[in-house]
Amino acid sequence: MAKYNHSMLVLASLISGLILVFFGLARLGKIVAKVPHSIVVGFTIGISFTIALSQVGEVLGLKARMPSHFIEKASVIYENLGEVNPYAIIIGLATFLMVKYILRMSVFIPAPLIALGAASLVSSTVWADKGFSLIKDKYGSIPTDFFVFTPPAPLPVRAEALADLVYYVVAIVIVAAIESLLCSRMADRLADNRGIPYNPNKELWGQGLVQVIIPLMNGFPHTGALARTATNIKLGAISPLAGIFKCILKLLLALFLASYLEMVPMACIGGILLYVSSAMVKPSEVKQVLAHNAFHISLMLYTAVVVVLTDFLIGVVTAIVLWAVLYRFFDKPVEVQEPAAVQA
Repeated sequence: MAKYNHSMLVLASLISGLILVFFGLARLGKIVAKVPHSIVVGFTIGISFTIALSQVGEVLGLKARMPSHFIEKASVIYENLGEVNPYAIIIGLATFLMVKYILRMSVFIPAPLIALGAASLVSSTVWADKGFSLIKDKYGSIPTDFFVFTPPAPLPVRAEALADLVYYVVAIVIVAAIESLLCSRMADRLADNRGIPYNPNKELWGQGLVQVIIPLMNGFPHTGALARTATNIKLGAISPLAGIFKCILKLLLALFLASYLEMVPMACIGGILLYVSSAMVKPSEVKQVLAHNAFHISLMLYTAVVVVLTDFLIGVVTAIVLWAVLYRFFDKPVEVQEPAAVQA
């Protein structure tokens, strides 16, 4: 995409959005229900480790840009250990503990907000000269102009450009569909949803609308956010209203408090996400897979490891392919021993 401008991304997103809307109308979301529970649990384990590892550099106070893959990320952390900031570690661990123990008292207390305020106050006053990496240092200024319209590029006529467009569209469709549906399924599990389960077809419909509308407003294509969904649930969210409120709150924060949010130390963000990653995996679900059979245990471990070493898409897709090819041979039901008859 580097050789094309932003308008080509908008065009690819528009086309992928229409395809996702069609998938929703065709009720293709039901396919995700066929993904084995062992793969979903392995996916959750892998994502939790990925989130935790992605924040290690922030908590250590490293200013080097972290790559996306595990081996490269670990290598960058190792190469920059000489730049570890002990004050950032204190901020990160203090944030982690504040969020954890305040939420134990009540999920209705905004623990992350309290931690953000405390960390920002300390890092801008008594520890102002300790070299913290701030949000503005890593991501730049938070934009406050929400009404920039970006039109799509015209449909290319050159074969090379058309082939690239098809590739981008397929990539957006696959990532948006799989990540969002698995994110929704994970959300139902994390929230222990005993009411109406999520509707995968409506999820695809909604994702399609997102890919159509957001890029036109100068945004980027996006999907259900695994880390932010888990954060929302672990902080007490119990209904879709939590996501709607979060959207409104983020817009208001960007509009009125952008200059203050830019001063939040990244170590504080890292501490919050470390808490989230530590609470994503339910031991009861892992035990459920362990009680199934060796095939599903292997699927869970394979998915978790490959998600960490590569990315969620490769991990999940290859695990599904393995399951589809091998389940007839190895997915044997667990034999349950009947209790012996009681002799008179």
